[in-house]
Amino acid sequence: MAKDASREMSLRDALKSIVTRPSAYMKGLQSPEGRYIVTFDREGAQCEKPDGQVARVDWKRLTAVLLDTNDPRSRLPHYFWRLEGTGQFCLIPHGATGEQSLVEKLRKLPGFKADRLALAESCTVNRTFECWRKPPAP
Repeated sequence: MAKDASREMSLRDALKSIVTRPSAYMKGLQSPEGRYIVTFDREGAQCEKPDGQVARVDWKRLTAVLLDTNDPRSRLPHYFWRLEGTGQFCLIPHGATGEQSLVEKLRKLPGFKADRLALAESCTVNRTFECWRKPPAP
C-alpha cells in the first residue's frame, strides 16, 4: 500500500510540474516541426533538419517565397515555406524553431503579399500561394 501511495504521489507531482511550468513540448521544441531550426543573417536564410542536413538560400539569389499548404488529414505540417533561389532551395515547415523571426524578415521584402499568409493559414487543400517573387530585371 505504501508503495502505491508513493507511486501515486510521484505521478501527481509529475502531472503538477507539467501543468505549472511550460515543458519543451509546449514550447514546440519536441514537436517534429520544432526540431527544424531556422536561422538567417545578412547573407541568407537556412533551415537545419533534425538529421543535421542544412538547406540554404542566399538573399541575393532569392527568386521566390511560396507557401505550400497540405490537406489537414495528412500527417504533414499545415504548410511549408518554400524559399527558392537561383540554384538553391529551402523548405521550412510551419512551426519550425525560428520561423516567426524569419517571417518578420520576409515581410520586409518589397512587394511581399502578407495576405497570402492569412489565406494559407485558412486553406484546407493542397495549394501553393506566392507571397513574393523577384521582379524581372529591367
